[in-house]
Amino acid sequence: MLENAGVIDNFRIITFRSDTIPSDNPMYRGEAWFAEGSGHVSDVSVTPNAISVETNGLGGILVFNINFDPGWKAVNLPDLEPFARAGRVAFELPKNERSFEIAYRPSAFFAGAAVSGFAGLIVLALLCFDPQRRRVV
Repeated sequence: MLENAGVIDNFRIITFRSDTIPSDNPMYRGEAWFAEGSGHVSDVSVTPNAISVETNGLGGILVFNINFDPGWKAVNLPDLEPFARAGRVAFELPKNERSFEIAYRPSAFFAGAAVSGFAGLIVLALLCFDPQRRRVV
């Protein structure tokens, strides 16, 4: 999705690939499901940047109906890395894990926030320091 694509003179349509399945599609299996293994998703809670699921604890490959991006992280199992499964976010969920949550935390956002904060401190320091003010004794 971050392709740095743009339009000059507003005469072309920008298209992007989406691997999510709409809810009115017959292939829709929900917002999360197990592609492999004996696992079963019993409850899904979706917010704009996080998804929580409850499972039966049998493990397997848990797939989320969202486009893959490496910024999706496992909140309660930080060692798990996301991978793409048919263009969607997937995790290899271990057995006995009944509650699982992922959140979108792209590293580029935090790097940009750090640079912006540092630049803001420099501007603030420059505004507070007035080289024209001299102390007369």
